[in-house]
Amino acid sequence: MHSVAWNCAMAVVIVASLVGCGERPVAVGVVAPVPAPVADVGAIADVPATPSPAKVWFDPAEMEDCALPRVGTIHWDASKSGAEQIDVKIVTVDGSENLFATDGPVGSQITQPWLRAGLLVILRDHASGAELGRKTMAARPCTR
Repeated sequence: MHSVAWNCAMAVVIVASLVGCGERPVAVGVVAPVPAPVADVGAIADVPATPSPAKVWFDPAEMEDCALPRVGTIHWDASKSGAEQIDVKIVTVDGSENLFATDGPVGSQITQPWLRAGLLVILRDHASGAELGRKTMAARPCTR
């Protein structure tokens, strides 16, 4: 026989696991060329180690932090970097970088439905691998 306190504790655990405690929704069945982005980008913020010769921006510019992943556009301008080709990398949950696009120093690319708040994009010089810039998709509080 279990005590009342144990029963209450189990009820709290069950309810908390069902509620999700404010976690972001996860898309199911979405085929994405890039794994899920970093959930907590605090450790790898938008500020690179050296001043950035490149700019990255998104369309839409920001998303609700509870919004489902969607199609959007990633834009970049690394024309002041001197690089002839740019690798656009998406940082994954485990911190590795997946190649999203290789293109000229100024460009844009439409995503699949995996763009979401917290997505971190890094621009690298294709020839040297040097980081040229980075940007995290801005998150605004959920209004739902």
